[in-house]
Amino acid sequence: MVSRAQIAETAIKDAEKQAKTFASGFTQSSHPTVTLTQEAATTLHEITKTHLAVITEMKTQAVRDNDMIYHEAIPAEGSLPALEKMNVTKALPISELYTQSEMQKVIGPDTFQRLIPLSVHESSSLYSEEKAKLVRSEVEKCESANQELSSALEFMNLPAGLDKFKNGNNGSQLATLDTLAVPTSAVKECADFIQALESGSDFIAGLIGNLDRLKNGTRDTLENVNLSLDEERSQCEMMRVSTCNSCLVLNWHPSTYKMLTEHSFGTGEVCRPLDTTPVRTADPSL
Repeated sequence: MVSRAQIAETAIKDAEKQAKTFASGFTQSSHPTVTLTQEAATTLHEITKTHLAVITEMKTQAVRDNDMIYHEAIPAEGSLPALEKMNVTKALPISELYTQSEMQKVIGPDTFQRLIPLSVHESSSLYSEEKAKLVRSEVEKCESANQELSSALEFMNLPAGLDKFKNGNNGSQLATLDTLAVPTSAVKECADFIQALESGSDFIAGLIGNLDRLKNGTRDTLENVNLSLDEERSQCEMMRVSTCNSCLVLNWHPSTYKMLTEHSFGTGEVCRPLDTTPVRTADPSL
């Protein structure tokens, strides 16, 4: 406390000296741009003198208390720690002072509510650039197509070449052109038939269904033929075993029937069995 009072006394003495010098040398005429009066300079000197008296009395009381009560060593000025800042006020949230409606009136609208982020600007710029690039490419294609069309029409002398048919005096040529311009009844019937086939999906579905039924029927027929051939083969084998060696019996192998049936199913050709009538051997006794 004593050291702090001594530091304060030294500072206020210096301030009082500077205020005295200022008050004695200050004149309003020597400083025309300054709005202070002579009384203000004198008042500043009196304030510093009063402050010096208060600090001197405080230092005297601190020294007396230390000598009579505390008996502590007075630290040097350089060893004193710096004074920490003291927050003499406390911030109050605005919600404790105003209601929501009043707070909105006091604060006003949000300053940044219309602020657009930079990423949105970049995306918008990229979109505009891509859009302009696409439009330019389509415009170039359109201009190129128009130039090609103009060149083709100019090469064929169109539409100037049609003026002789439109403005000609020959009525037979105009009648011929009018006749060719209107399609005949046969062409209309053919177009209607094709349009009906293209638009009617039931007709095509019916054709596909008929093809599937025919294919299934053909497969069933061929399977029945295979069963019949297998039965015939079994009977042939039984007859071959039971008959004598002098009879010539045609030996049918099962793979032959299978190959013929597969060929018939794949190509649609009709397979007819060979003439399997046994050939009798001439009797040498006759």
